[in-house]
This record gives sequence, structure tokens and C-alpha cells, in this order.
Amino acid sequence: RTYYQKVQKSLPPLPQKQVAEGTLFLPAETFLEKRTNVENPELYVVFPFALANVTNDLKQAGIRTFRCRNFDGSRGWGQDGQEAAILGLEEDAVALLRKKIKNTNVNHRFLAMWGPNFDWVPDQDHGSNILLTVQQMILQHYDGTSYLLPCWPKGWNVSFKLYTPGKHSIEGTYLNGKLSFSSDGNGEIKSFR
Repeated sequence: RTYYQKVQKSLPPLPQKQVAEGTLFLPAETFLEKRTNVENPELYVVFPFALANVTNDLKQAGIRTFRCRNFDGSRGWGQDGQEAAILGLEEDAVALLRKKIKNTNVNHRFLAMWGPNFDWVPDQDHGSNILLTVQQMILQHYDGTSYLLPCWPKGWNVSFKLYTPGKHSIEGTYLNGKLSFSSDGNGEIKSFR
């Protein structure tokens, strides 16, 4: 823990720049403008690190950065679905989820043989990202608080059992606009419904 705290204190502030619309996140303080990969590292602040999320004041900078991203990460290991869900962008998350689900390979008998996207068939990254997007739409956890349905469409029913840090589970249903849930943990739970 001491080492972690020392490293954390040594980290520079998040690289950002001001544009007419507001703040954008940058991939680094200095970097080459020419991209040689199909990633959006400026959005790592959203996923996987969730420093900008649906619950905090960095959300708007995250949304602006998401809207200005260089690459469409809607296939393979692309993380756009998770990023949209973490930022509470329901329409984007749903559209990206549908786009990923439709990305099947006509040359294979089973629909879940996604790809080829970037690497191989079946593309397990693609399937994992579908699941991560759905999970982030249902449950997000920050600073000891679990947030239910932060990006879940009001017209979709769902039944779930998901785990929070500390190996606690939250089990529930959202049926016809009504949420019911239970938890085996003792952390705070807030609902977006």
C-alpha cells in the first residue's frame, strides 16, 4: 500500500487541453499527432481506469473526448461500448452494443464466431466487450458505492447477478420500469431508476 501511495503521488495530472467546447483529455502531455494504431488512448481515463465516469465532474470532459475520438472501436477489442456506458451515454451504448452483436461471420455456422476483426476467429475480445458493455450499463462501482442501471434503457427488462469489488454480489431485476434488488454486501447502493 505504501508503494502504491508513493507511485500515485508521483503521477502527473491528467493531460488535457482546452478547446472552444471545453476540456478534452489527451493521450499524453506530448505525443505524435499521427496515429499508427486504431486505439483511442485519450479515453483510457474512461476505460479501463474510470477516472471520468457517470458520477463525477470529469464526465463532461470524457463525453467531449468520446465525441472527438479518432477511431470507431465497435468491433474486436474496441472499447467504445464500455466508454459510452461508463459516461452514461445510453443511446451510444445501445447503438454500439447492437453493432457489435450484428458483427457475425457468415462463413461460420455459429453466430458467436465473431470476426475476423483484428486477430482471429472466433474473436473472444469481441464477445468479452459485448459482456463488459452490458455489465457497465447495469452496474458501476466507484469509491465504495455501487450504481445500478446508470446507462440501462428504460424500456429494456433485465435480470442480473453481478459482483462488486470485495466479492459482494448484487442481484436484481428491472421489469416494466420497476427495479428490485438485494445485496450480500454492506456498501452503499444508488439507483439511476
